Amino acid sequence: MAAFKKSNFEEMNQKNHLKRTNEDSLKNDNIILQNLSEYRRFLDLEGLAIKSQKLIFKSSRFPQLVRDLFVKPRYIYVAAETLIYKVNSHEFGKPVDPVAVFSGHTRDVSSLESIENYLYSGSDDGTIRSWNLDKDEEEVKSEVLFDGNGVKVSCLRAYEKILFSGSYDGTIRSWDFNNKSLSGDTQPYRLFKGHTEDISCMRVLENVLYSASWDKTIRGWNLEDRGMESPNSIIIFKNSDPVLCFQMYEGLVYCGTTKGIKVCNLEQKQLVKSFSKKDLIVRCLQINNHVMYTGSYDGIIRLWDLEKSIKEDWKPLAKFNRHYGDVTCLKIYNKVMYSGSFDQTIRAWDLESETWKEESIIKIFGEFDESMFCLKIIDN
Repeated sequence: MAAFKKSNFEEMNQKNHLKRTNEDSLKNDNIILQNLSEYRRFLDLEGLAIKSQKLIFKSSRFPQLVRDLFVKPRYIYVAAETLIYKVNSHEFGKPVDPVAVFSGHTRDVSSLESIENYLYSGSDDGTIRSWNLDKDEEEVKSEVLFDGNGVKVSCLRAYEKILFSGSYDGTIRSWDFNNKSLSGDTQPYRLFKGHTEDISCMRVLENVLYSASWDKTIRGWNLEDRGMESPNSIIIFKNSDPVLCFQMYEGLVYCGTTKGIKVCNLEQKQLVKSFSKKDLIVRCLQINNHVMYTGSYDGIIRLWDLEKSIKEDWKPLAKFNRHYGDVTCLKIYNKVMYSGSFDQTIRAWDLESETWKEESIIKIFGEFDESMFCLKIIDN
């Protein structure tokens, strides 16, 4: 089989813009449970309260493709094509309109991040914009933090008061907001060069920036090398397929790729385990309480027992099969998992519940006709 190329990925994105669904079809959706007893064991092991005999989930529909979202205690910010929607989290799932809609980007918003009271958005139009969330909704206007002259911004990551951006040209930029304004009109603090293709994901651990790329590598950058214009990087992991997402957990790096899941040892920089499947394109993943949640292009969210998966064969604990389009983003906040999809919905899953509530009727935010890409959680 030919290698999965970035052009294939972008073609799939375009095709999924055409995916549409309706309320009647959503009423007939199904959850596939592979091993309920194993999932119950995790709930008991972690001491999680069982609120009901059924898993509670809610869903809200948006007018565009969802690419990212950001969750705060009161509001959820949703990046859907060129717009950012502000939604009341306490009314999530109810048929209410968004509190506000922020506009300013001219192409799809690819990523959202936050530092203190500012929201940052990266876009395929090559810009990064800052939004002051302390202002009233009607007064929120964006300022351009960076203009890449058309080079797409693929992802953002915040660490303390430093904002990192990854671009389609393989470069990473950072802005240090210590003792500086969090708004726009600042210059890049540093430029990181080393990758040869698009940056797909970034994480920060113990003052090291880790970045994944379509060049099939994960690199590590020592952020303590502040005197260097472009810090030196080392290759943490070189894969046979592009890495679309990853997360570090207990000394291991769990990678979602265009052909399944790879796990490598962070210290030894060696492959530990591999679950290869040619049609499993893992777009996003989150790890919580020894369970890994993956969202993929088949519209399924899979749950994996990490300990068992490392020691034995890879087999999902369960599958959440309520999306009707590619799952583009996952976030976990206060024991609730939020998932965004090309089916124009964001769904909230109660991770404390024991099983799945088949009779739950999906609530609609409004009549929208586009799909979604991403989401983000703000913890203040």
